[in-house]
Amino acid sequence: MSLAGPLYKIATETASVEIVIFYSCLAVLPGSVFLMIGRKNWFINRKNIFPVLFLSFLYTTAMLSFACATKNENPAIISLLSRSNVIFSFIISFLYFKDHFSSKIVFGILSILIGTGLLISNQEGLLITKGTLLVIYYALAFSIHNAILKSLKNKDFLFVLVIQNLLAVAAIFIFSSNKNQFFQASLASIIFSVVAGVLSSFFGFILYQKGLRLVSFSETTAVRSLSPVIALLVSYPFFPIEFDCYKIAGSILVVSGIVIFNLRRKPVYD
Repeated sequence: MSLAGPLYKIATETASVEIVIFYSCLAVLPGSVFLMIGRKNWFINRKNIFPVLFLSFLYTTAMLSFACATKNENPAIISLLSRSNVIFSFIISFLYFKDHFSSKIVFGILSILIGTGLLISNQEGLLITKGTLLVIYYALAFSIHNAILKSLKNKDFLFVLVIQNLLAVAAIFIFSSNKNQFFQASLASIIFSVVAGVLSSFFGFILYQKGLRLVSFSETTAVRSLSPVIALLVSYPFFPIEFDCYKIAGSILVVSGIVIFNLRRKPVYD
């Protein structure tokens, strides 16, 4: 997702958010269907049908929220703000998965929380914009989404990958007030949307699920928290940030919290 942010930003400059997410999700389907039908038992367990539908709802709304936020704000700032999902994820880890909470984790959470507040502040106080609210929803939705996937033990993750993207494409097209826009989009916006989808929603999703099989939910969250650093390096040359003392302090605190999470730790295997 750290690479998807700048690509979404470029794509939404010439296309609507609906078009960008439509083609982003559509790009995931060929590869995910191919991988799914290559398995002997690819049909989903019936008891997991409702969780998969709920996952699809979270996925679709989170993707739309992230793209809208990126359209309205600098993608590097959005990526830093999206790391508030670390806070949500560790709360879920502690309450649901009973993962261990150390003083290091608490300090990291506080650092990211304070840093996030500073990133959306100036001399007049907090700047609660549409973009910041959308990215906070994105962070919460994907924290819940990933926790549910972890609880499913990854048995149906390829089916989930297909269904959530298929339902996202269908829902965006059905509820769009202007269906002609999907056939009139510029080639450039489609290409950027497709590349973003393949990188984040296909390869990113599969690698993340493989990681969840090997380590605990909190361990995976800690490693994944490094993405804003990558996003900042990738985005800054194309979308420079107008730094003030609040953004500088906020960025330092968020990155410090991320570093704290990723200090040498003992792996926890499920």
